[in-house]
Amino acid sequence: MNSIILKKLNRSLLLLVLPISFIIFTSCSKDPCEDVVCENGGIETEDGDDCICECPAGFYGELCESSYQDDFVGTYSGNESCDSGEFQYSLSISASSSDPSLIRFHDLYQQGFTVEGIIDENGDVTIPEQALGIASISGSAGLSNGTLTVTYTVQGDQSSDSCSGNFEKNN
Repeated sequence: MNSIILKKLNRSLLLLVLPISFIIFTSCSKDPCEDVVCENGGIETEDGDDCICECPAGFYGELCESSYQDDFVGTYSGNESCDSGEFQYSLSISASSSDPSLIRFHDLYQQGFTVEGIIDENGDVTIPEQALGIASISGSAGLSNGTLTVTYTVQGDQSSDSCSGNFEKNN
């Protein structure tokens, strides 16, 4: 008699424990960021059942594997329209080795100057005001399908020159 009661009790406990165990073990979800490694200092962040990489300034891509600097670096040829006239020339862009959001425009304004630009999280460039001898320059730039668009103003003591140009990247 005791063995029959024990068997019924064991079955009842088993029927009670199994569903609870099933709920506990199946309700644990896998960390979506467990196998994700963001590059270039990106931070893995859970987004529901997915993992996304939050990229630092200057980087983009699913794993922050791409650099805006790399996109901009190169030599460009194009046309520029300024208050002072129309110009056709080449310029080049190099990357800063210490700051992934900094690029340098070489020969912008066709005067041999080097001008720094800061790339934001969307890949747009701000050319903050900076001295060029007795003048200063400020403006912006963007890159789309290999075409660099630059808009800037050179401000002197008694005059200014506003310029806008489109330059194609040379391969």
